[in-house]
Amino acid sequence: MTGLRALFPWTLLAASLATNVLLWHNNAQRSSSPSPPSSHAPFAPSPPPLPSSAVNPVSSSAPITSPAPSATLYSTTARSAAFSGYADLLAEDVKTQEQIDALNHLLARWVATDPAAAASWISHYDDAPFYDPAALHIANHLVSSQRFTEAFLWADLIRDPSLRETAREAIIAESFRAKKIDAASVRLSGLPAPRIEAILNGSRLD
Repeated sequence: MTGLRALFPWTLLAASLATNVLLWHNNAQRSSSPSPPSSHAPFAPSPPPLPSSAVNPVSSSAPITSPAPSATLYSTTARSAAFSGYADLLAEDVKTQEQIDALNHLLARWVATDPAAAASWISHYDDAPFYDPAALHIANHLVSSQRFTEAFLWADLIRDPSLRETAREAIIAESFRAKKIDAASVRLSGLPAPRIEAILNGSRLD
């Protein structure tokens, strides 16, 4: 009996130690495992709504921008290539006046679209029956742009004397009207006197 009494305190101490070890192990497991999200955690703020221009970039209120220079350049080049192709086809067999008129109508539109390309094409047909009217178209286009010096060059290439004189008179008259030349220059132009006076007094435009 004395032996049991002596052993009893050690038994209680061992039980107490075992209990503490067990509690420590359970607490370590809880702290190492991730805690589930709390139902009371605050929500993250919602992102602000996108502006209407981001949702629909092409809106009715958006300004319409003009095409980029490169697009315009491509359009002019493409149209000029088309004019060149049609002109080549028409120029292959030009015989009648109706065919000449049709080609000159096409060339007039080409000159208005791309005068440099049209002039380059026409310069290869200086012995063709449509050359004079085509050169006149270019001269008139240059006059409308007040490029009078270049217009004179094309007018002088016209082979028909009467048509060439008519083209030169128009260029001189428009140059005087635009105040690019003075009365003395008009008098020295070589035009007939009645036409010179008509240019100087403005009756030619009436």
